[in-house]
Amino acid sequence: MAGVMPCKMSSRAQARSRRLHISSRARVATRLSISKVGLPIGPSRQASFGVCCLLVPCSYYTLCLGRFVETWGGHPQANPSQPQCPNWRYGFLQPTFECHSACAYWQTNSDVGSEGSMWKKLLCTAAMVFASASHADDVWLVTSLEWPPFSGKNLPEGGAGIAVLRAALATQGVKLKVEFYPWTRALITAENPRYAGVYPTWPEDVGVGFTSSAVLFTSPVGFVEPKSAPLRWSRLEDLAGKKIGVVQDYGNTPEFMRLVNNKTIRTEPVVDDLTNVRKVAGGRIDAAFIDLNNLAYYLKFDAQNVAHKVQANAKVIGSKDLVLAINRNFANRDASATLSRGLAKIDSDRIIKDYMRQNFK
Repeated sequence: MAGVMPCKMSSRAQARSRRLHISSRARVATRLSISKVGLPIGPSRQASFGVCCLLVPCSYYTLCLGRFVETWGGHPQANPSQPQCPNWRYGFLQPTFECHSACAYWQTNSDVGSEGSMWKKLLCTAAMVFASASHADDVWLVTSLEWPPFSGKNLPEGGAGIAVLRAALATQGVKLKVEFYPWTRALITAENPRYAGVYPTWPEDVGVGFTSSAVLFTSPVGFVEPKSAPLRWSRLEDLAGKKIGVVQDYGNTPEFMRLVNNKTIRTEPVVDDLTNVRKVAGGRIDAAFIDLNNLAYYLKFDAQNVAHKVQANAKVIGSKDLVLAINRNFANRDASATLSRGLAKIDSDRIIKDYMRQNFK
């Protein structure tokens, strides 16, 4: 290629090259077609990237022999007429199993016999192992809250909703790690670029700096009320003058929040739904906005001692979508598409039904 001056390998470089081996004293040089893989290396479609991996016993260092722009044969001396090693660089990377390119398009430029063919296959196999290890180590860190049965530190699998997210990501080779916090802290913590986002959340709760994923599941919302004083309403405006419990920073529904903001409905915020259930049971508030599956869980378990005092209001406000609020600064810019592909491969409703049947008979 014009502008590239051939250079001869020094005796020291030749000696170093001879020492490179994978399990035996053999050298492999490979060619990766950039045009096929689409790596943003340079404008020339003939640009190539040479990679040679050295496995050192008892450690995992990858030795990358840098970019070169002319084809290099399977062995340094396989084609003496070609320029050798123009402008190549090398450097040690951090200990890692990551392979920085796919191996599907490894090619050698010259026929180096059965030995070269064998080593090409071995290198492809090694590259696939590296790629698989790197892919398997892809981990998404998300924040969540104590919101049974969908999420909770002490719930099996972290909750039914967490099980859906984990199953979807698993189809894409992504592992899930969840940290549980009070809701407001979960929102703030998820702003850190290390986090993929916060989950589960209603679309109304997806704030600045986040974007909504596809819907993972849905759940009905309504009011928890005292059995002795049930709410009578046909429209939310009929609740004017009532004191309704809410959880701080919950988005609830747009219509409900409109009435809250114009002071039609009075609210009293708390840090979690369980507190609201107990306040309703104690007669401290008239009712509380709550997810009805969340309420059913509390009345069966955590708030069993007040289950005889409270109930779900007969009228359901509506069904709410649950999504992952994806951090826009998360390193994986393809996070939304990755999750969507995963969701297309699972049945989230079936996962939740099976989870509830197996864990909360």
